[in-house]
Amino acid sequence: MPFPQLTLYRHDRHSRALITLAGEIDLTTGGIVRSHWVNVCATASAPSTST
Repeated sequence: MPFPQLTLYRHDRHSRALITLAGEIDLTTGGIVRSHWVNVCATASAPSTST
């Protein structure tokens, strides 16, 4: 069963970003979207390791 198409929009404003998902999020895709969202948030809040 193919997953429905989801579109991600990102609008950066200075030090913040507004991220909008457009498409069908149902019980099948909800868990997948949540797990990826947790990963994105964890990556974004991780301290930078560049020197």
